[in-house]
Amino acid sequence: MASPKKITPNTPVSRRRETNDYADGVRRDQAAEADQGGRGSDGGDGGDRGKRRAVRLISAKEPTDLSIDLQVGLNRIGRQRIDNEIVLVSPQVSRRHAQIEVSPDHRVVLRDLGSANGTLLNGHRISGEQPVHSGDVLSFSDQFSFRLQITTVEDPSRMMLKSRGAVGETSLPARPLVDTHGPLLSSDSIPRSLEERNERVMAEDSHSGLAAPSGAKIQPPTHVGKPPTAQVDQLRPRGIKDTGTSVDHERQQLASLFQISKQCMRAESLVELDRLLIDAMSGNISFSRAFIAYQVPTGDWKLVISPRGYNWDRHLVRDLLQLSLTTDKPLVVADSMTDSTLGGDGQRDARLLVPLRTDDGPIGTIFLLHSTPFAPATVDFLSLLSDIAALAIANCSRTDRRL
Repeated sequence: MASPKKITPNTPVSRRRETNDYADGVRRDQAAEADQGGRGSDGGDGGDRGKRRAVRLISAKEPTDLSIDLQVGLNRIGRQRIDNEIVLVSPQVSRRHAQIEVSPDHRVVLRDLGSANGTLLNGHRISGEQPVHSGDVLSFSDQFSFRLQITTVEDPSRMMLKSRGAVGETSLPARPLVDTHGPLLSSDSIPRSLEERNERVMAEDSHSGLAAPSGAKIQPPTHVGKPPTAQVDQLRPRGIKDTGTSVDHERQQLASLFQISKQCMRAESLVELDRLLIDAMSGNISFSRAFIAYQVPTGDWKLVISPRGYNWDRHLVRDLLQLSLTTDKPLVVADSMTDSTLGGDGQRDARLLVPLRTDDGPIGTIFLLHSTPFAPATVDFLSLLSDIAALAIANCSRTDRRL
């Protein structure tokens, strides 16, 4: 692969094309909000447009940078992937271990389902149903303890880019990159890279002498994607051989990624999928600004922005998208003042670009900025998340035309 070009996004922007693209994006945002009946995503009265309440499980073990978003209704917890919304990969967790029920008004109830090792609430084993409040600690094994958090989160904003750029702008492919005619996949489908990570953690259990409870059978995952030709290390970004994570941390990472995958594969619209992906990033990765960009079935390109309403330079977005279509590995810049591979605007920050790729090829990118360099574990997590995102975007594009 040729060396990536240096991006200098300082060419004057065509104001006419920029205005049209923004207007198109605003109209689509308004249409998406109208689809929700003018309300917030949690059924609020819409008084605080673009914001909603979220119920999350935040890892209570170090590092505490991983989280799981709970959906309204039942959230079943267990070791096997089938029939559980939250999958905890550990022989200490029963196949059907516990459940958390979240009401529309965010009341939370925890129930143990007869697990072998029990469920703890603030260090005490529970029986029957127990109400849970923000700040309480829920434990499902030695490896998995979470603190409940009820917080306000912000929905992303969206805009569209035409494939053909204005004068001086990079044009993007107009031919469809997303296969919209393939078979629909189930919510249990996962990318091959995530299955490999799951197998690796289970192999660590086997080598360490841990065993599943007597008679238990771990449900094999349903994978999608071509198997890699070498070891799991090839799933990591180039030049990063060790993510610096412990096996317990990888268990927490898997729990978050499995739940993200299930929610994304169940998304009924691309608008819903945009929100789920931004939630996954904000709940698990530290960043100051980010966008997800991908091609929609019309051939245009969609930009999903966090924080909401941030004005990204159009040249930079187009150049980064073009770059992502020519690479299959994450690109990391520790200091944009000394390395302009991922753009440079005079501001010192760390930058991370991860391409979105399906079996058929690239379809978009995830791009983040932060004040401090991205840790290898962050790059690793986002690499797996990007595989989930690409699979879910392709799947959702086969049934949805609400962009």
